[in-house]
Amino acid sequence: MKAERPAKPKGRKTKRDVLLAVSVIAFIVILCVTTLPLAQMIKMGHDYRKYVDAFTDSLTDARKKGGLTATWGPYGDFMWRLTNDQGSHLYTVLLDAGMGKPQKEMPDREDSLFLTFPDGAVMSLWRTEITEKSRERDIGLFVRFTSKDGRVWMYDTDRIDPDKLFESLGG
Repeated sequence: MKAERPAKPKGRKTKRDVLLAVSVIAFIVILCVTTLPLAQMIKMGHDYRKYVDAFTDSLTDARKKGGLTATWGPYGDFMWRLTNDQGSHLYTVLLDAGMGKPQKEMPDREDSLFLTFPDGAVMSLWRTEITEKSRERDIGLFVRFTSKDGRVWMYDTDRIDPDKLFESLGG
């Protein structure tokens, strides 16, 4: 004759129930810890794509209208028109550098290059210090782009030598 297991009293949890609950909670925590950074990366990639699209549209419009204006200095001390080749060079350099580190604040500097697009978009470029130790250079480029719709993107990158870029644009 087979011995029967005694019935579990109501309201009392067995070791199996507790182990199952702990396993489910651990699974949910691991899922959240791995999913949230992935979601952030996807959002950053999406934002970068939107920035590239807006920048491309504004630069294309400037090429058609021949009106990309550059201003250097805190009070617009020097102003000149960029050639289509210079605009293409800027586009290539910025896109080759890829997505930099998004920033929430602008650097506290006055010596910047402002680019005005005919559609109302504005790009500001600053020479900035890169404070993170893992970066390639100590000095990098800070980019702030405001699209014709008023959306703002700001990032810094150590993959661009700002002095060489400014020189190539005539700044």
